[in-house]
Amino acid sequence: MAPRRDPDNTPTNAELAQSVQQLAQFMHTLGATVLQNNQNQNNGNDAAKRVASRNPPSFHGQEDPRILENWLRLFDKLFDAVSCPEEQRVDIAVYYLQQEADNWWVSSGPTLRQQPDFNWEAFKIAMRKRFYPAHVQATMRDEFIHLKQMGMSVQEYHNKFVDLAPFAKTIVPDESTKVEKFIYGLNYDTQKIVAVLGCQTLTDAYDRAAVHY
Repeated sequence: MAPRRDPDNTPTNAELAQSVQQLAQFMHTLGATVLQNNQNQNNGNDAAKRVASRNPPSFHGQEDPRILENWLRLFDKLFDAVSCPEEQRVDIAVYYLQQEADNWWVSSGPTLRQQPDFNWEAFKIAMRKRFYPAHVQATMRDEFIHLKQMGMSVQEYHNKFVDLAPFAKTIVPDESTKVEKFIYGLNYDTQKIVAVLGCQTLTDAYDRAAVHY
């Protein structure tokens, strides 16, 4: 004869319903987690493809701050344009390092990645530290200090001024000092006109100088 089931151990309908509900909730949570992980992976792959579709240039490790700044600025804009996730930016960018830049990353990258919160901004700082040698910084700063319009057009002078100013932040730490330095470097005839106009921004000083050139 089969043993008689203890009626005290028989689950009630309410208990069965609760168990089914808990199982359903667990399966829902598990499914959502798997879906989220797949979406994150796909987003990263999609971001790399979107960046590649724009054919961005590689950085070869030239010790010219202007080349590096242009490269970093391009990737800043590109990452924003394609909505690249922050956590994917370093991995995507290093794919476009070549020659000396790639050698640097191979040797320094593993150590840099161990730093807490090593992200795109930290990567840019590390790049500048490596590829902005002291003698190059000094050369760029001296070129800015002695910059004059001379035989250049106002536009050419302004472009060179903007190009060099980031490397002389101790000389022009704010907008007012930029305006003063820019006006001082203009040819005398233009300088004496613009100097009395009370320009507050570099853009304003450039626009006024271009009109009177």
